[in-house]
Amino acid sequence: MMKPISTIFLCVFTILLASCGSSNEVENWDEFKVYYFDFDEVEYYQAHVSEASLSQMRQDKKADPKTKRFGDILEGNVPKSIADTSFLQELDEFGFEYQIVPESKHYELNDLFREKSADPSETKIMDMSVYSSILVFKNENQIVGIAKVCFGSSEIQIVGTDANTDRFGSCLGYRKLSDLLRRE
Repeated sequence: MMKPISTIFLCVFTILLASCGSSNEVENWDEFKVYYFDFDEVEYYQAHVSEASLSQMRQDKKADPKTKRFGDILEGNVPKSIADTSFLQELDEFGFEYQIVPESKHYELNDLFREKSADPSETKIMDMSVYSSILVFKNENQIVGIAKVCFGSSEIQIVGTDANTDRFGSCLGYRKLSDLLRRE
């Protein structure tokens, strides 16, 4: 006859063993790959803004509307939705550089812009976010998604998807994205 302690230990051990077997299912959930966007073209806008000019802009309470708008694009929640694309026409005026991301990089972008499982070893750097990189995803010349990226604080704002974007950047995603966009 088993003692009560032995029975409890056996039950706990069985539960732990069973949960270990099911963890593989959770780890392999990446294989389902729910992508953020269905795209065939990506436009990339990059602003080169010094910390000094950003600091000046933040302190200038009497800034003109154009400067305030520039600040909203860099540090605010513009765009708020996929329909809010008017700011794209202003990017050239604010000095953003523009380029089309080559189609050869679309596969890697797709792999970065998809739902992922959590990586508990990664932490985000909490800092003032300056979204100086903007990616515009298009499909058949229609904007299907916009991502504003702050590489310095590993933050992103994404509109145009119903996918869960909370884990964007896991597995060194920000570094991979930065390297991808800089690579020829």
